[in-house]
Amino acid sequence: MNKTVCRNFYYVKEGILEFFSANKKYLFFALLSVVTGLVVGFCVGVKNIDCYTSINVSDKIICRFLETEKFWNLFFKLIFKNLFLVVLILVINNFSFLSFLNYCLFAYLSFRLALDTSILCSLLGFAGALWALLCYFLFSLAVLFLLITIFLVCKSSNDLCGCSSGFLCYPIKSIVLIFVLIVLFCLILSIASKICLNFVG
Repeated sequence: MNKTVCRNFYYVKEGILEFFSANKKYLFFALLSVVTGLVVGFCVGVKNIDCYTSINVSDKIICRFLETEKFWNLFFKLIFKNLFLVVLILVINNFSFLSFLNYCLFAYLSFRLALDTSILCSLLGFAGALWALLCYFLFSLAVLFLLITIFLVCKSSNDLCGCSSGFLCYPIKSIVLIFVLIVLFCLILSIASKICLNFVG
């Protein structure tokens, strides 16, 4: 039984590594966009760190975190936000001439993430800064990486089937599985955020 589990895990791991290796060109530019957005976001955030209030937070869902909104409201708003992003990525990759918008989107999302993390660190004190860095930033970055994975799935499918196939060639099961992981990360982020912010408050 243990050998079977280990073997299956090995095949899954090798399949994932092979997938990212086969799409390393797209992955490289996506990660470059993320790194660029993070660097610019943190630079802007640190430079103006003494000037911020909660109204400066660009993600209004995070404003509702600060306002101690009910957990389930926060959770579902995170889900709908990321569902919109998934649909947006699917639509963008249905048209080859819009491909560059993927990288613009990832740069923008990472910029907002870095800027909001800087603002939260300045607003919430030491304990809040720990939450912002170890919880909000890391889990949001994980969700962003899953969005990049959906982008890679779309590009890989388009390369295999031809760009003219569009939505018809997308592996729906893979996309749904990745979205389930996004939902899981959103759930953990919502729970951890409510616990931390109640403690800080």
